[in-house]
Amino acid sequence: MLNPRIISKAEFGRRIGVTRPRVSQLAEEGLPVRKDGKIDFAKAKRWFDRHIDQHRREARKPGVSGDALSTSEARS
Repeated sequence: MLNPRIISKAEFGRRIGVTRPRVSQLAEEGLPVRKDGKIDFAKAKRWFDRHIDQHRREARKPGVSGDALSTSEARS
């Protein structure tokens, strides 16, 4: 019987809303991938939530580098 937690990179990408090539990039950044190239969904999702989602949340905060200044901030 197959373990439903063990999935392909393409399936992991579908589940988290990214492309398979992006999953490969994430693997280069540290996303845990098994030796056979498959992904344990629970482990990979934990890694993703800790590393990638954290960066996304921080990037959305006002005043973080890259954010456009509001009109009032630009005048000060």
